[in-house]
Amino acid sequence: MPEQSVFEVDGEELFECPARALDGEALEAIEDWSWMKRGFLPGAGGIDDQDEIDLVKIRLVAGAAERKDGGD
Repeated sequence: MPEQSVFEVDGEELFECPARALDGEALEAIEDWSWMKRGFLPGAGGIDDQDEIDLVKIRLVAGAAERKDGGD
């Protein structure tokens, strides 16, 4: 384990990859958000064809990313 923290998440120092601190659902939401930023939706079809839960997760990740970047 490194002597210094490698990452900080919500004020908690992590000494390893933060992916280990997240569950599969959280990682999937981050991945879906990342793809959506590049113009790809999680499922086939348009925005109206997406599962509501996927869109909610993407909005949550987008909001966290915006706050991190200094947005309101």
